[in-house]
Amino acid sequence: MEHLGAYLQEAVGLEYFGTLLSRWPPLLQRIGSNTQAVQSGSDLQQKGVLLRQELENDFSLAQQLLDMEHHIYRVGMGLFHDLESTSKSSELSVFRRQLNMFLKGMLNGLSVKEVILADWRSSVDTISANTLRIYTQCLLSPKEVHLGDVDRLLTLMPESKNNGL
Repeated sequence: MEHLGAYLQEAVGLEYFGTLLSRWPPLLQRIGSNTQAVQSGSDLQQKGVLLRQELENDFSLAQQLLDMEHHIYRVGMGLFHDLESTSKSSELSVFRRQLNMFLKGMLNGLSVKEVILADWRSSVDTISANTLRIYTQCLLSPKEVHLGDVDRLLTLMPESKNNGL
């Protein structure tokens, strides 16, 4: 159970909602600016090639961020399955249910990010400014899970520790 507490505080609270979330804004701003620059049809062909190369590099960085977020999710699912197999206590059922919902929300958010980035990447030449704004907002503010969910899960944990776990 202490591994689960450390996971929620460090991996989810600090890394997922802190470090990783803070890396998206500058990256998305650069991708958005370069997307618009590519669409403007710059006069210099060399500049257009460099912009496209920079865009590809930025999309690769975005994929790396997604991979890190997926790793945090997979670790959480592993801990959840360990909890399921080692503790069948009915007193932990609320915590398990809340943790399961949180992890499903995290996966849902990751799926949305993947779809958005794939569409953006495939339609750099034609994506509208309004769509760029919507995509950026969706990527910057996770709707499915919040830091408050982590706090709620952590407050549910002490009850389970008092039950001999």
